[in-house]
Amino acid sequence: MTDGARRRESTVGLQAQTAAIDVLRGMYKAYQAGDPSGIDAVLSADLTMFDSVHADLIVGLDELNVVRSQRSADGSGHVETDVAMVNPRAFGNGDSVLVAYWLRVDLADRQGRPCAPELSRNTALLRREGGRWKVVHIHEDVWVSLGAASVPDQAWEDHPISPAS
Repeated sequence: MTDGARRRESTVGLQAQTAAIDVLRGMYKAYQAGDPSGIDAVLSADLTMFDSVHADLIVGLDELNVVRSQRSADGSGHVETDVAMVNPRAFGNGDSVLVAYWLRVDLADRQGRPCAPELSRNTALLRREGGRWKVVHIHEDVWVSLGAASVPDQAWEDHPISPAS
């Protein structure tokens, strides 16, 4: 492969990775806005998902809608104040990109006091479908649960999702 071909491949890969991260950021903005249609617009009809609060693999948008309809308020009185992708890393080029990232959900209690954030390690696989990037798989792995009293013992002060950040 020539140097020019490598640079073109690298540029295409970087563009695909950046586009995939942008799609996911848009999906979380739609989530924060309470816009399921905005979320669904970037999900593949063939989506598979391990949701953070649902034990079984979700296959397709119909199953996702059933899971959504069965969700209820957690009863804790926590209110989400922010949702952010932290430190996304993308791999791949061409028509498929894998994005690994932390998802930080900031919360407040009934009195509006900040609580420990929910922290999840996530991976998302995106595929180009009809010229648009679509999420074909998401795996959510909760590291610190919703409103937990404390964060596990780690060197959080140096971590990009530190509760102090």
